[in-house]
Amino acid sequence: MSLGGETWKAESFIGVVSVPPASKLPRDSLFGVHPGRLTRMYQTGFRWIRLWDSGDVWAVHERSGKGEWDFRRTREKVDTFRGQGFDILAVLAYSPAWASQHPEIAYSAGPGAPFPPKRIEDWADYCREYMERFRGQIQYYEVWNEPNTGNQNNLQKGFFRGSVEEYVALLKTAHETARRVDPSIRIVGGAGTGDFVTWTERVLAAGGGPYLDVLSFHGYTQPNPPEESDLERRLVALRKVMAKYGIEDVPIWNTEAGYWMAARRGVHPLTNRELRAMAPAETSPNWKATWPYRPVSEDAAASWTVRHYVLNAAHGVRRLFWYSSFRSRFPLLCHDGSLRLPCLSLAAAADQLKDCHWVERVELVLSRLHLHIFEDSSGVARAALWCAGERPQTIVFPLTSLESLRVFDRWGNPTDSVVKRSSEGIRIEVGENPIWLHAPRSWLQQARLAASDVVVPVTDCFVVNEVNPKRPVKEHTSRPHHGNRRVFGLPDRGDALGWRLRGIEPGLYDIEIELRTGLRESPWSCLPWYEVAVVTRAGKTSLRLEPSQSRQRQPEVVPGERGGGRVYGWARADRPVRLKSGDEIHVILRKGFGLVGDLHLRKRQ
Repeated sequence: MSLGGETWKAESFIGVVSVPPASKLPRDSLFGVHPGRLTRMYQTGFRWIRLWDSGDVWAVHERSGKGEWDFRRTREKVDTFRGQGFDILAVLAYSPAWASQHPEIAYSAGPGAPFPPKRIEDWADYCREYMERFRGQIQYYEVWNEPNTGNQNNLQKGFFRGSVEEYVALLKTAHETARRVDPSIRIVGGAGTGDFVTWTERVLAAGGGPYLDVLSFHGYTQPNPPEESDLERRLVALRKVMAKYGIEDVPIWNTEAGYWMAARRGVHPLTNRELRAMAPAETSPNWKATWPYRPVSEDAAASWTVRHYVLNAAHGVRRLFWYSSFRSRFPLLCHDGSLRLPCLSLAAAADQLKDCHWVERVELVLSRLHLHIFEDSSGVARAALWCAGERPQTIVFPLTSLESLRVFDRWGNPTDSVVKRSSEGIRIEVGENPIWLHAPRSWLQQARLAASDVVVPVTDCFVVNEVNPKRPVKEHTSRPHHGNRRVFGLPDRGDALGWRLRGIEPGLYDIEIELRTGLRESPWSCLPWYEVAVVTRAGKTSLRLEPSQSRQRQPEVVPGERGGGRVYGWARADRPVRLKSGDEIHVILRKGFGLVGDLHLRKRQ
């Protein structure tokens, strides 16, 4: 068929998702978004809106002088968004020139905008005016945006160019004003980006805790997937800081995250190959490092975005506001208003998770394998499943009627292409693109990794024992010292690390471990330093290490002076052992300074 010189070849179908409008979604929904300059919102599963980069700041609301208010545009947006069923998070930020400590310094939002006000009373008046005008329409107000991007010592950089003490003063005043205007108003604060954990601790150490009804942070991982950028580790660290300062029960919101995606060529998203061609490694070797100046493909962003939402939910984050709709290089929409791929996958995720809460993660040996179970208000379970990394993995579930299992791809389409029935059970192959499973929770909990030969990275280990906290058991990645490998150091006798083998197929296994095995002159001389133990409910079994017999795993000398003639090699346990889900393998240092790499398990048939 030819039309206007173009030949029709095939229809490309992504998916159709039936998502209720915001007014029909629960208020405790995880899904939020930034409208940018939009004055009317699209309905793709979002329930919350954050008014940022939208012109709704103090520098606009009271630009002309003290008491000369102009909320007309904000009023129009709030009335429209609320009429569409959205809840709103407003942001209190950006001093007008007449109130700023440095009105002489130019800024995109207005002269002096990123500086604290000269008089805290002017800030209190602004907070009161905003809250009174929108009483009953806006319940949540966030104090500033990314205040840790600047400080009082650099007048030319950052969204907030004041001290942490000045930030806490703004937080305190906003909180006290809110309580006087309407006790139901909630103050959201923190809003740190990058190393938001350190910033949050500084805010709490300066006395900010009592003025936080909600703690916020910005969990960007651009240009990498969330797992590669240690999002989960940072969220665990944030929880520890909150507990240290006695605010562990305060809700957590991720009020900004997103991915930079290059503009389309016509209607087609750019492929990874096209993106690499934009900045070849030969001419742009640091492209990946210069955040955020590296776009990711829409296809990758569609998967990473869903994984972001699930991982945030798994760590107790109550809201996640995706950035953005049109504005900046992070849009969910094309210039013509059509949806980009992440918006479609988010709509499917919102449909899957409406009225659901996170319940548990089922461990599957490898940390890059994720199986997260959610339940709705009636106790019906569904799960998100993916494997972070280039190599897909196969998960096996108990045999059951396939009629009781429903599988959906990331676009919300029913699919059975990844499901195979075998004598072992129901096998599901999974890769980087999340899939959704509808099945009983008890069945999902019985998932196992269907692999008879698996390498478990040392980065999946846990510290079993640390003799001296001043000489911690920790990761080492220096290439001059260790070559192209990651290892964990055991500096003191008695230090130990281990792997928890949850989700492993039961059976008889050969064990090999990569270690610092010796020096150039005696490549296996350090093997006696290590003890390997298999720990089960029944007790502990010690194993002796001996050199690997594999030709591909002969000892390797770390080249160069800083390598010190250090040798790494693979050592095997002197006998196979029976392993089952829940067992642990420990490596204990008995002498010297130990260095431990990956664990390799091979199941005997």
